[in-house]
Amino acid sequence: MGSDAANQARHEDVLRQLSEMGYRNVEPFTLSGFTAEHYAALLEEYGLKASGRHVDVGTHTSPANIAQILEENRAGAASSRSPPATG
Repeated sequence: MGSDAANQARHEDVLRQLSEMGYRNVEPFTLSGFTAEHYAALLEEYGLKASGRHVDVGTHTSPANIAQILEENRAGAASSRSPPATG
C-alpha cells in the first residue's frame, strides 16, 4: 500500500468500513503516509483504537530506523489514548 492520495483515501475507507461492521480495534501495518496525529484523528473519527502497529524492522544488513519508528508510534499513541475512567 502506498502513501499517495488515492491509497490514503482507500485506507480511510477501510477504517470507515471496519467501524460500520462493528470493529473497535485495529492493528495497522502502515499509516499510508498519514502523520501519526492525522491517523489518530481518523481512528477517533471512526471510533477505533490501535493498541499496536506492525512495522518492518529491516534486515541485519539494512536495518530500519528504529528511533523513527518509535517516535512515530509514540506520537500516535499519545494522541489516541483514552482519558482515564472516573467514577
